[in-house]
Amino acid sequence: MHLQSQNYVEAALTLKLHSDLYEWDLNSFVGPMEDLGLPQQSHFHRKETLCLLILNYLGDYIFLYQLFLLTSTQVRVKLGKLRL
Repeated sequence: MHLQSQNYVEAALTLKLHSDLYEWDLNSFVGPMEDLGLPQQSHFHRKETLCLLILNYLGDYIFLYQLFLLTSTQVRVKLGKLRL
């Protein structure tokens, strides 16, 4: 839902809450998570996978935010409202 709306921060925070349910335990397993296409995994690997997804979503957000800042700066320079 959050990804479809391009709400990357909300998606990352949701995954963070979900990852908190797991321990760094290689001996306990969880079933597949079909929404994200994840197979059966140990708690450790599920938590690791979710953490990597969180970083990926935040990376997308940071990229889009930087692009927005760059674009708005370029527009202000063209309008003469900002001198570099």
